[in-house]
Amino acid sequence: MGCQPCEIPKNHFFYVKKTRDSNKYKVFIDKQLSSAYVPLKVHQVESTETFEAVVKFIAANIINPSGWKAIINGQEEYVKMEDEFFIERL
Repeated sequence: MGCQPCEIPKNHFFYVKKTRDSNKYKVFIDKQLSSAYVPLKVHQVESTETFEAVVKFIAANIINPSGWKAIINGQEEYVKMEDEFFIERL
C-alpha cells in the first residue's frame, strides 16, 4: 500500500504513525512548526459505584490518600483512601 501523506515526519506540522496494534494510530504535532497549536485540556472524571466486597489492604500510605493497594474480591487494585480518621488511627 505504501506511505500515505503525513505518515513520515518531514516538514509537516503533524504526522500520523501506526501503533503496535495495527488498528490504532497516534498523531504527533511539532510544536515548533505549528503556530496555532493549543493542547487539549484533559479532565479526569470520577464515577462512584456502590457494591459489597471483601477488601484486604496490602499497602498503606499514612501521609497521602494515594499510594494504597488492596485486594478487592480477589483482585489487586490501587485505591485512594479518603477516610482521614482511618488514616489517623494507623
